[in-house]
Amino acid sequence: MKNDIFNLNFWEKSSIYQIQFQLENLFEFENLDLFLDCLEKNQKIKDYFIYYCWFFSDSSILDRYLNRKDLPLDHLLNIILAGLSIKEAKMNPLEYFGFWSEKLDSEQSLRILIHSSKNDLHPIFIASLLTNLNAKSWEDFFQSLLVEEQDIYDFLKLYRHFSIKEREVILASNSILCKYLNLLVGLLISSSEDPFLNSLRNTIEKILKWEEYSNNMKSAFDITNEKQLSIRERNSNRISCIIHDARNLQNDDSKIFLVYLKSNSVILDEYEFKLIERVLSKDFSKILELV
Repeated sequence: MKNDIFNLNFWEKSSIYQIQFQLENLFEFENLDLFLDCLEKNQKIKDYFIYYCWFFSDSSILDRYLNRKDLPLDHLLNIILAGLSIKEAKMNPLEYFGFWSEKLDSEQSLRILIHSSKNDLHPIFIASLLTNLNAKSWEDFFQSLLVEEQDIYDFLKLYRHFSIKEREVILASNSILCKYLNLLVGLLISSSEDPFLNSLRNTIEKILKWEEYSNNMKSAFDITNEKQLSIRERNSNRISCIIHDARNLQNDDSKIFLVYLKSNSVILDEYEFKLIERVLSKDFSKILELV
């Protein structure tokens, strides 16, 4: 297993293509112990490795590496959090942590949430990881929470770091998260007049009121089969209904409405989402590019 990646000279003098090739091989190693040990013993190699993880951050093979369950969490977090000290990383916290959390699957997100110190994680990163959790992972995470009111409130305060519109997008993107937050807010709201809790409850109620609409659309249209069809072959009545009903909402609400429908598979994909957006914005000049 001993090869170039263990030598500093390789990292300093190899071309981008050579490094990419070796990284792709490395990411498929069955056992990473020797390489991880090398990183711990040689800070310069570690710095190069993390830098190139960032350089190739759009690669799907990096996503698979980040989701390996044999990765030590401190190694995983070193890669993700390195950009906080890299001057080239100019994203705001919501974009930054959203970008990296989207690379993680539900199980890996749960590993970080349960086994990392909450004090070491940025609140927006925690909130972003929560959006990744599927129903089973949410059950496991929920059981890991303490049930004292103050602990629940401290958890909910993560969402103070977002504007109301950002919270709406986050909750519209994950109905499971929305339902669990609704449960937690319900445990506190009767004993609290806290303005933040009331604001969060209002956001949750706005999102959940579209659940019945989503279910009705799934009953009215054969969405499962439509997913297999091209945009031209799909049922235009479904898309027309969405456009008609979105137009009856205020502009900001219609955007959240579409996000919710996409996350619940009433809008089938990004392609369809953009088409509906452009019709609503009357950007007809670009619609023909999509159909």
